[in-house]
Amino acid sequence: MAVRPVIVGVCGGVAAGKNLFTRSLLSRLRSRGRSVEEVDMITANTIKDNQMDCYVMRGMTLFTDQPRNFFDLKIFLDVDADIRLTRILSTATTFDEMRRILTRYQSLTRPYHIQAVLKQRPLADICFNGSFQEKDVDSTSLRILQLMKNGKNKIEEEPDDDDYTRSL
Repeated sequence: MAVRPVIVGVCGGVAAGKNLFTRSLLSRLRSRGRSVEEVDMITANTIKDNQMDCYVMRGMTLFTDQPRNFFDLKIFLDVDADIRLTRILSTATTFDEMRRILTRYQSLTRPYHIQAVLKQRPLADICFNGSFQEKDVDSTSLRILQLMKNGKNKIEEEPDDDDYTRSL
């Protein structure tokens, strides 16, 4: 009988750290001998059984763009707007570029975050408030390994909320 791989979604706003969290999570799982791969929304629809132990997808509105039961674990990175804006602005090399970034942020990025991205938070299984830490990647990778070992709906011991949801 073919076992469907664990599918994990990492969601959050622009500059919330989705890319870094995903890379860290993939690295942690690979270091434990698991076959894992990052996929995009188009590739995710063609996932075949037994190719990988786990697939990780990241995006801003994953949990409403895909059927919610598509993911075995849904993670939301909730980072304050001022921190995200600072990260975005740090890429600017000129004053004009900074002005363009601010204009885009005010007219598009912030309204989209409020209207669409924040709706993902209550749909998540795990929410990290603020910048994530290595212990957050560790606890998430352990939870994924447990899903792989025990089946998607069988968690041996329900974790405390404090283990997976943290405020800075």
